[in-house]
Amino acid sequence: MYRIAICEDDLAQLNYLKNCIEDIFKEIETDAEILIFNSGKEMIKNDLEEIDIFFLDIQMDELNGMDVAKILRKNNNDAEIIFVTAIVDYIQEGYKVRAYRYLLKPVKL
Repeated sequence: MYRIAICEDDLAQLNYLKNCIEDIFKEIETDAEILIFNSGKEMIKNDLEEIDIFFLDIQMDELNGMDVAKILRKNNNDAEIIFVTAIVDYIQEGYKVRAYRYLLKPVKL
């Protein structure tokens, strides 16, 4: 079973991404638990050591996705991080946290 965490403050994007992930895992007949967070602050308050994939919005209030990724890397060096953003300015900084991919908003899979 895969454990996936989505941190997105735009409800429409969050629901779309969640539905896409659920559809993909149904198609490949693999179980996945999807954890939903509306802010970076909310996400880092949880136990995230067993997460396989993080989908992080970069632009969020208080604690942005890049800051969340830096915090996550201190405890989870193996998980994949996929940034979901409308801004490509953070691509260089993403190398510091070993980002796997960037999805540009609005996400359309």
